[in-house]
Amino acid sequence: DYTSRELQRLGHTVNVQNTDQQQHVELITNENATIHLYDTAGSFTQENLDLLNAAAQIDDVKIVIPITTGARCFKEVPFILDKMHELNLSGKYKFVFSKVRRPLTKGYYSRRKQLQELDAVISKWSLPLLEDFSEDVCTSNTKKEISQFIHEVIL
Repeated sequence: DYTSRELQRLGHTVNVQNTDQQQHVELITNENATIHLYDTAGSFTQENLDLLNAAAQIDDVKIVIPITTGARCFKEVPFILDKMHELNLSGKYKFVFSKVRRPLTKGYYSRRKQLQELDAVISKWSLPLLEDFSEDVCTSNTKKEISQFIHEVIL
């Protein structure tokens, strides 16, 4: 929701689809949008594979892969990287760490190094663990973080 709101504030038209079970993202239907966002249910679903296949046909596509420092998230990394390579999406994706504690922890640096060793593309920016994200409160700090994310990863 934060990302789509900020993109709209910047003058972009947005289409938002939600394919995960949580259904916590506000849907925006706009087939003529310049930016399409998909909140998905994890890398192993057929629906996500279908989205990746469709993305492979688009020249100017950006795939954002959120990841935490937890072991569970990292189990999917080899599969994701194999799919990115198999579908010729290697230059079109970026891993973005989310729910990162500030100051940055040893766990964060360790996981980042693991991704680098796999030649994964990683965002410099990481989404901090902010209370207002879970409470859906749009503070100035949240706006600043989302703006940094959009300008580095999406635009």
